[in-house]
Amino acid sequence: MEDQLAGELRQHESAVYTFFRRMGRQPADAADLTQDTFLRAVAGADRFRFESSYRTWLLGIARNIHREWIRRSYRNPQPTADIEVGSVGNAGDATAVADALERLALDDREILVLHYIEGLTSKEIAALLGISDPAARQRLSRASAAFRDLWGER
Repeated sequence: MEDQLAGELRQHESAVYTFFRRMGRQPADAADLTQDTFLRAVAGADRFRFESSYRTWLLGIARNIHREWIRRSYRNPQPTADIEVGSVGNAGDATAVADALERLALDDREILVLHYIEGLTSKEIAALLGISDPAARQRLSRASAAFRDLWGER
C-alpha cells in the first residue's frame, strides 16, 4: 500500500519542486525541500482524508515545510535564488516578473504562485490555507494588485 501511495504522490513531484523554485529557493534547496515534503507525506499518509487532491495536499505540506525552512533561515541567512517564472515572453519580462515576485510579501508571493503558476483554484487554495473561498479570492486580488504595483514601478 505504501508503494502505491508513493507512486501516486511521485506524479506530483515536479509541481512540488516548481513551487519551491518559484518561491525563490536555490535548486539544491528546492530538491531537499521536495524530498522532505514527500517523506512527511508518506509518514502522514494515514491522515489524508481525500477531501482534496493529492496535489493540493502535497502543496499544503510543501507550504508548511517552506515556512519552517524560512524560520530556520532567519537564524542562518542564505542567499535567495532567482525565481523561475517559466515562459513569460522574453528574458527581460521573465526577469522583471521574477524581480516583482521576489519583492512581494511571502503570503502574496505564495498565493500568486499557487494560483497562477501551480494552477490551483481559489477553492483549492482556501482548503490549503484553511480559509473560506471568498477570503482566498480576496487575498488573491490583493496579491495581484501588489504585483501590478511592483510591475508598474519597473
